Amino acid sequence: MFLVCILYILLLDCDFSHALLIKDICHTWFSERLSIYVLYTVLNDCKDIIDESPGSTSGIYDIRLPNSTDTIAVKCDMETDSGGWTVFHRRFDGSVDFYRNWKEFKNGFGNLSGEFWLGNEVIHRLTSYQPYTLRVELEDWENNTVYESYSNFIIDGEDNVYTLHVSGYSGTAGDVLKGHDGCGFSASDFDNDNLQIDCANYYKGGWWYNGCFNTNLNGPYVQSHGKMSRNDAAFSSYIWKSRKYSLKGARMMIRQK
Repeated sequence: MFLVCILYILLLDCDFSHALLIKDICHTWFSERLSIYVLYTVLNDCKDIIDESPGSTSGIYDIRLPNSTDTIAVKCDMETDSGGWTVFHRRFDGSVDFYRNWKEFKNGFGNLSGEFWLGNEVIHRLTSYQPYTLRVELEDWENNTVYESYSNFIIDGEDNVYTLHVSGYSGTAGDVLKGHDGCGFSASDFDNDNLQIDCANYYKGGWWYNGCFNTNLNGPYVQSHGKMSRNDAAFSSYIWKSRKYSLKGARMMIRQK
């Protein structure tokens, strides 16, 4: 076929009745090969990027979603624990409202240079394609930081309400996702928790609520330097801090095993 296309190029200046047909055939052939080229050359996540280019620095990169020609921009951490982390959640200043509906959590929102949620559908497509680990980082108003690593992390597809599966924890935060494994995702307009009170609306965030939570990293950002009443809806983790403490920052990111 390549030689046929070369023939077409040679015939461009000739009055040849089959030139147009050859042109259409060649256009289709090259388009198909270009799609295959994109499919196999654009990298799937931040780990692929740093493996391909070990000197890569943290920043925003384009990746290709598995089994697709669709590409999206993602935030990559190329420094923490040897790098290769695809960040899907980041909060640090309260500039983005995380009290959102199902569609917004599905598709993602925010700014990759600031606060954001990458999107449940993207997280599902990545973690269902190959094994991933999860790293959760938390920061308080005294600038203390802790982390938790999970050796197994996957979320189901939308037909199974993006149910969370996480196990194999280690770190300094104290199993912050304890009690959330096996929970479906809830948003302001779609309640999938195990209580009647509708945790997403009561605590004003989208999350893998159970009854309701031990950690609520998508709750309202409270500019109170940690202090709040016991029942306030807030961006918090009871596992690390008390019920009366609102966090300053958090980040969640995944990496291929």
